[in-house]
Amino acid sequence: MTIIQLIFFIYLLLTRRTTASSSIQSFPAYLPNSINTPKILVYTYTDGFRHDSIPTAIEVLSREKVNWGLDFDFTENKTLFNEEYLKEYDALMFISVTGEAFGREGEKAFQKYLQSGGNFIGVHAATCALYNSSIYQATIGALFEWHPVIQEATFLREIVTHPATANLPDQWRFLKKGYFLGRGSVLLSAL
Repeated sequence: MTIIQLIFFIYLLLTRRTTASSSIQSFPAYLPNSINTPKILVYTYTDGFRHDSIPTAIEVLSREKVNWGLDFDFTENKTLFNEEYLKEYDALMFISVTGEAFGREGEKAFQKYLQSGGNFIGVHAATCALYNSSIYQATIGALFEWHPVIQEATFLREIVTHPATANLPDQWRFLKKGYFLGRGSVLLSAL
C-alpha cells in the first residue's frame, strides 16, 4: 500500500459520521500488508473552538491501528513540532486542529518535513488553523472562512480524473453543512 492510498483511506474513514458507540463495519477489517508499518503523528491541538468529534477519531484510530497495520501517536503538544521529532513519522495527520497550532520554529520544522518527503493529512477543521502561516496555507490548499446552517445542496464534481472524485457522480444532492473556503484547488463544489 502506498502512502497516498493510506492517506485516502484515512480520509474516508474520518469523514464518515461515527460516534464512540457506533459500528464502523462498512470499513475493511484490515489493510493490505506493507513492508513497513506507517507511523503517523495525529495532532489535535485546538485554540478556540474544539470539535466534539476529536475523541471519537482518537478512539477509532487507537482501536483499529493494529487491524489496519498502522502505528499512530497522538498529541496536542505544539512544542513537539521540531525537526528531530517530526522526522520519525511517515505522515502528519491534523484532525480538527484550530488556531495557531505551532510557532515560527514549528512552522520551519513543518516545512522541512514536507520538503524532505513527509506526508500531510488534513481532516475536517484542519482548514481552521494557522491563518498566519503561508506554508500551511499552501499545504492545506484553502482555509475555512464560514459556514451556513445545515441545508440541502447540489454537489458538482469539478475534476473527473482525480482519484478522490473519479467514482463520484457528476452531480448529487445532499443535506449537509457547507463550508466556504478560500479558493484553492477545487475537486468538488456545492451549489
